[in-house]
Amino acid sequence: MAVARLKAQILQAKIHPVGLPWSAFMPEGSLSAILDIQTVTDALADPTFNIPPHKRDDAANIVVEQGMKVFSILLELNCERYLSDCIENNCLDSSLTISETVLADIFPEVAAHFYRLQFQYKAYILQSSTFHRNLQDMHVLPYVKQERIGGGGFSTVYAVDIHPAHQRLVRPSKNSGVVRAVRKELDPDAQDKSAEAELLFVLRSLRHPNIVELLTCYTHHGVTNLLFFPADSDLHVLLLSPSRPEHFQSDFTFFNAMKGLVSGLSFLHNFRPRPEQSSGWNQATMHGYHHDIKPRNVLVRGPDFILADFGTAKLKDVLEETSTCWKNTTYEYGGPECRDPKSWVHGLVSRANDIWSFSCVSAEVAVYMVKGKDGVLEFRQARVHNGEYGPERCFHDGGSLSPGTDSYLQSIANADHFSCMGELLQLLRNAFQPKPESRPKAEDIEVELSRITIRSALEALKRAIEDDLKSVGLVGSGVFLTRISLEYNRLLAWGGSLGLIPIALKQKDLDSQVHTHTSNFYATLQSAYNAFTGGPQFEKPEDNQDFRLNTIRQAIDDLLRPLSEQTRLSIDQTFCVLTAHSRTARSLQEIATSDFATQEVSDVGAVAAMKYMSLLLQRQENTSFDSPRLQSSLLRKDPKPTDLSFRPEIFYYTYGHQEGEEWKTLVENIPYWVKKIPDSRSPEFHKAIESMFRRVSDLVAVLRTHPRPSGLRVLDCLGSCHDANKKRFQLVFAFPGSETLPLRLNKLFQHGSSRLLAAGLGTKLTLAKTLVACVQNIHTMGWVHKSISSLNVLLFPAAEGRWETIDFSAPYLVGFDYSRKSRGGEYTQGPVLNDSFLEYLHPDYRLKRSIAKRAHDYYSVGLLLLEIGLWYSLSNIYDNKQFSQHSPDELRKEYIGLCNRSLVDAMGKHYQQAVLKCLHFESSETDDSEGDVEVEQVQRDQLDFQKDVADPLNKCFECCEALGLKI
Repeated sequence: MAVARLKAQILQAKIHPVGLPWSAFMPEGSLSAILDIQTVTDALADPTFNIPPHKRDDAANIVVEQGMKVFSILLELNCERYLSDCIENNCLDSSLTISETVLADIFPEVAAHFYRLQFQYKAYILQSSTFHRNLQDMHVLPYVKQERIGGGGFSTVYAVDIHPAHQRLVRPSKNSGVVRAVRKELDPDAQDKSAEAELLFVLRSLRHPNIVELLTCYTHHGVTNLLFFPADSDLHVLLLSPSRPEHFQSDFTFFNAMKGLVSGLSFLHNFRPRPEQSSGWNQATMHGYHHDIKPRNVLVRGPDFILADFGTAKLKDVLEETSTCWKNTTYEYGGPECRDPKSWVHGLVSRANDIWSFSCVSAEVAVYMVKGKDGVLEFRQARVHNGEYGPERCFHDGGSLSPGTDSYLQSIANADHFSCMGELLQLLRNAFQPKPESRPKAEDIEVELSRITIRSALEALKRAIEDDLKSVGLVGSGVFLTRISLEYNRLLAWGGSLGLIPIALKQKDLDSQVHTHTSNFYATLQSAYNAFTGGPQFEKPEDNQDFRLNTIRQAIDDLLRPLSEQTRLSIDQTFCVLTAHSRTARSLQEIATSDFATQEVSDVGAVAAMKYMSLLLQRQENTSFDSPRLQSSLLRKDPKPTDLSFRPEIFYYTYGHQEGEEWKTLVENIPYWVKKIPDSRSPEFHKAIESMFRRVSDLVAVLRTHPRPSGLRVLDCLGSCHDANKKRFQLVFAFPGSETLPLRLNKLFQHGSSRLLAAGLGTKLTLAKTLVACVQNIHTMGWVHKSISSLNVLLFPAAEGRWETIDFSAPYLVGFDYSRKSRGGEYTQGPVLNDSFLEYLHPDYRLKRSIAKRAHDYYSVGLLLLEIGLWYSLSNIYDNKQFSQHSPDELRKEYIGLCNRSLVDAMGKHYQQAVLKCLHFESSETDDSEGDVEVEQVQRDQLDFQKDVADPLNKCFECCEALGLKI
């Protein structure tokens, strides 16, 4: 009786596989819950087992440890008497499945029954493998549930649940315990049934997240089956969904999914198989194609689009022709080359057909983004046109993009509330080329979609911050508003410097780092957007503000982290310009007086402080700021004779009563007897003098502002003097702590054959980059220098007379005697009268065709960079008799010609382009109201200078690093 109950328990533990009600299988591990040692011992006491008493304990241990399945099979067959024979012949669980021949030697009368039944106790375990498995017909597959979800001409697709004990694919679900998968059953009549599996096994060797992963492949009862991970749906289902799915609430999620899909296609088109040896070169050795891309063959899993159904796909050697005869796949999404529109003769299709099909699918996604399900249905109807043999719904009319397709896409291209939609549709329009060879490559589309994806996410985050700024501007604190504005500018600087968004007159080209770090950038922007717009809500408003601020700050830090050092420098410089020009005086004051944690923001604080001082000084009739008046009597000239071509005159300023209490200084004279000032008896004379006085006082006040930006390489200004006898003001600058005397950079150019020339590329680049940053800081303060030249660049050797000890990363820009604020109406003395500086002046300013502008400083910077690059003084040209009669415009052409002829070999293409941009710089400033320019124009010029000059210089450093050159 006990044996009968035990047998019933075992039968009840078996599970019927789906679709096979006459069969069953025993789940792995289930017998352990039934056959414990005591239960087996009691059962063996039944005389049907014919086990002697002295062997029962040993037999029970063998059954529990080695033979539960064999024991259960014998019970089910009512053949308990053969247990001893199985033990003696070592016919135990580890031997399953046992051949019928071996079984016949043990118990011939039941061998056939045992052979068939053992497969129910040894159900097949599905496991991930790159080998195709041929299963015996007797194998039982552990599918406990199955539902048909699709199919085509050569296959049927099922959603299946796998018993968790019979799979080695994934961890079982905590909720249901089953493992869900998708089983693709190939039609027995399909040609080359193993081709799709073998191709997917090859692709799987280098997994791509947007290509469906084949878990395993087997043939059972002559039918080939492919097993995959399940998806949420396919794209066809998504496009007909009445509302957006959970993972696609934002536009940028669709762009990212499309970018991933074309990335998978590029992976297939340019497959680089795993090298045979670990050190092998992973070159492009195979070209693949899909040839049946359509919404039903694109899976949707979470936020990703996954390319699936590789039934018509193939990989070919790189030297093989990839064109093949069209295989009568879905014509609706195929290109015009698939078949002749009149004869229907199949044409040759290549990888370019995949590009057309991808563009068709992406176009439907774009329509869904704008108009939803109804729009997709409307779009499909709009594509219908009369073909040779009746209506057709493909995207082309047999030759090119059909009018219905074109006009409908045009109607959604201007959906400006969907960021980057126009750019996507322009990209697709470029891909809808009638000639296959004219279509872009998958990798090119991937690069462009990477930019669109990141830009879309960036725009979404920008809008969220802008909305927050508007609401906070009404009720929020000034400190929070200032800080969130700073982070907003950091975000703009990041996007603009990488070429994602336009912040200057012309948008930068896309930085290659965007494509390299697309995944990281996207994840960071998406996370920040979700947290910023849907993060936790706190009781106190200030806590909510802190959360949003920290979210954005951390996100921008993460966006900056993977970038090169030179790119981060460019972003910091752009950030300074944006902050200095986009905020009110009050905001600049808050920035200047706040305690910021990061170095880049601290540097912006210094810039803001100087710009704030400039703004305040513009509003004051009588300045009371830090602009000390020094006594000219306390200045004494160095009695030692000075070669002015070598260095400027040295003065000593006495600051105490003890001997030696004096500073070594530079004095710059600003005369006011120049011809522009009218008769001293007229009212205009006094007005001009007052204007000059304010200019000197304001310049001193700005230069004495602290903290100072790290890139502002100017001497410390001690104050100003008024020398009435000589009708001039004097600016007094202290030399740095070094005891050595300065040297003009121009003097080094005149000794170009010296060993300084051997300092090489790194020295020149460092010097050029430092001086460009200095000029940028001066302009950001709101001033124009007007006298930039190698004569006004001072260098201090570490040891007197030893030029090789000069630190070229620490030059000082001097010559502020003609500088003025960029505000219109500021008193200016006109072009510099000193002949030695004339050659550096812009022709428009030198010929009095225009007032002084930032663009004129940029021209001077270009000439300075030209000298640095060639280590050659312009005076060698300027003083040459051949050019002595040249007009300023003709000289400019000579400089440009010299740049074109010689600079690439000396400094490289990026450096040459930076110099040419300076010499050709087109300013957006106007001469209206004596230079009264709008903030937007000033900012645009500075951002263009950053993009066209500073960034290429930074690029030079990256190129040197890539070549292994030390800077």
